Formats: sequence, C-alpha cells, structure tokens
Amino acid sequence: MPGCGCAKRLGYTSWRAGGSNLPAVRALVAMLAVGVAGAGCGGGSFDEQPPAKPGIYTSLAIAEHFKRETGDTLVPGRVRGRGLESLEAPDESLLASKYGLFSIYVVTSDPKRVRYLIGGVPDAQEKVEGPDSHGTYWTRTCPPKSVGACFWLVQRRYGRNVVLTWMAGSQRKTDARFARLTSALESLP
Repeated sequence: MPGCGCAKRLGYTSWRAGGSNLPAVRALVAMLAVGVAGAGCGGGSFDEQPPAKPGIYTSLAIAEHFKRETGDTLVPGRVRGRGLESLEAPDESLLASKYGLFSIYVVTSDPKRVRYLIGGVPDAQEKVEGPDSHGTYWTRTCPPKSVGACFWLVQRRYGRNVVLTWMAGSQRKTDARFARLTSALESLP
C-alpha cells in the first residue's frame, strides 16, 4: 500500500484522539509492523521473558518502569510478532490528553532490527529527517486520501531495542505530552 508506510508501522492515521480515522490507521500500522516482525497478534499478557542485557529491555521491564515513573499502566499492544512487541495505554482515550497518541516498540530479537522501525519505507510518500541533536527522527507521512491527511510522526530510540513513536499531527513540533513520555523513558536504567 504505497503512501502509508510509516503510519502502517505505527498504527495511526489521524492525530485526533477519537477521530473517525483512527481504527483504519491502527489497522494499516499493525499490518506493516507485523510485516517487519513476522506474523503474530497483539494483546494479552506479557510473556515470560529472559533477563535483559545492558541497554536491552524487555516489554515487561519497560511497562514496570513506566508505571513507576508516571503512575500510568502500559499493556501489550496490537503489534506483536517474531522479534517485535508493542506497548500502549490500556484505553487510549483516557490518556490521550496526557500523552497524545503513542506506541512503544520493543525489538525482542536482534536489536539491529530497530532500523526497520525508524525511517521510511521504500516508495512510500514519506519524508524522514533525523536524528536531530536529541536523537529524534521526524517522518512526514501521507496516507491514502481515504484514510486521512498527511501528518508528522516523531520517533526516538531508547537503549538498543526500544523505539517510542508519537503522533505530532499536521505541524512539525512536539509539546508537553511528548515531553512527559520522553521524560519517563529517559530515566531507564
């Protein structure tokens, strides 16, 4: 599906919480992320995970850290496949005003696969910029007109295997919601 590459990986087509396009965007993003990781399905509980190595985190470790730092809970997300898991808010609408629309991706196999989550997809209508001085990548994504308008995605890597993806909307700027997310993740041990 040309034109919606990064959005498909990240699960968003609309930057408005509760927008009518959100289910379609989530479906597109989940399809791409599963394509990167392999077949799988999301939801459920955290699987038994081996102890992490320095700079490599498990989904459970990220969820526990986030809870300690923010008091908010993350649950296994819709994207899950060989070597890739996602985390998200249990009810996006309740936390959207606090954090915006986001997903946290954890590469559970080879950490080098993180590069497939950051940046563009060949032949997609995307413009990727970064990393900037904060390690932030900006991707302007233009999905098919039937799905929604163009928007900016912000991605930042933590450790060797974690990628935060946040929906910035139509303007290339972050706000206090993004700052809350990055503050929680920057304190990872």
